[in-house]
Amino acid sequence: MTHDSENPQQMVPQESMEEKRTRVLLALKTGTTFGGAVWEKITALGVMREEDIEIDEGGWIGETRVGVDDALIRTIHLGIQDIPADLAERIIFENELFSDEQRLTYRLSHELCHVVGSTMERSQPDFARFFAAVEFMRKNGQALSALGNLAIYKNAGSVAEATEDVVELMNMYVTDPEYLGRYLAFLVDPNLQARRDVLGLHTIQNAKVAETIFAIIKRGVDGFLGTKKM
Repeated sequence: MTHDSENPQQMVPQESMEEKRTRVLLALKTGTTFGGAVWEKITALGVMREEDIEIDEGGWIGETRVGVDDALIRTIHLGIQDIPADLAERIIFENELFSDEQRLTYRLSHELCHVVGSTMERSQPDFARFFAAVEFMRKNGQALSALGNLAIYKNAGSVAEATEDVVELMNMYVTDPEYLGRYLAFLVDPNLQARRDVLGLHTIQNAKVAETIFAIIKRGVDGFLGTKKM
């Protein structure tokens, strides 16, 4: 046979960048409760296009950037390698329940929630007040997410820390409202104080406060999905 010496892996067609984007967006639509709706609203508002998701095959970091020519256009730089296991364990609640693909989807959803959050701050006074309260908490060393505790955000100051806290709460809701509910219950549960201490997380006073936070996030995301224009 003339093909005996060929490497079978070389015969498998390589996924194009467009195909990678399509695959990740499909996982967002099928693997989350509101991720697909959020993406559709963002594109309908003209804030992003599919080609504005830049796939980095060699890394795992995600970043949202504002476009140079048009302040409304965002670009998401998305590393598709899996996040390091020790870091994932620290910053992703219930990380042990996530597959590699689900972690990638979750990170894309987080970046999209940055776009959602910037819109909500301008259009929803209730949400803007919530963000101000979270920033005040951060100034007093009170964290609502382990992600916001990373050095890159701590070094950038309380606004950056609060932004990650609020965006991560939105991300949990967009992924699955029940997931956000479980996380807020974790922040309340007195029996889990030791785990919160390890992660540097604030203890929410009681279930009523947790319900209020959930309601604010729900109204914010639902309000964004009903936005007619930027």
